[in-house]
Amino acid sequence: MAAEAEDRTLKKKTNKKNKNKKKNKKKEERRRRARREGRKENEEKEEEDEGEDDYEEVEKNKRRKKKKEKERKRKRRKTKKKKGTTMKKKKKDEEKRKKKTTTTKTKKKTTKKGKRKKKKMKKKETNKKKRIGRGEERRRRTRQR
Repeated sequence: MAAEAEDRTLKKKTNKKNKNKKKNKKKEERRRRARREGRKENEEKEEEDEGEDDYEEVEKNKRRKKKKEKERKRKRRKTKKKKGTTMKKKKKDEEKRKKKTTTTKTKKKTTKKGKRKKKKMKKKETNKKKRIGRGEERRRRTRQR
């Protein structure tokens, strides 16, 4: 029994390896074909577009120059110092702080017990209003009779 099971596992493994080898061969062939076709296309393009290569190089150089210029500007922005604004900023900040201290008040946090109490009171008030409303309706009815 054990020997048969081992034989089966070996067969499975060998089959898998063979399948993978076939797949890899096919992949390799496809790659080779693609390379050959790519080379042929490249040769044809070179014969047709010899003038375009110069144009592409010029474009590349332009792009590089732009990139370098952007980098330079970014660095300059980081190192640039603003003149005479620090004192003004400090004064403004101080004024803001003063305003904040005078106008804003800290809100007290309500506890669960407090919340429950508030709810109860609200409920009582609404019930009172309902009761009053009902009483008025009764009075109206009695007057109509």
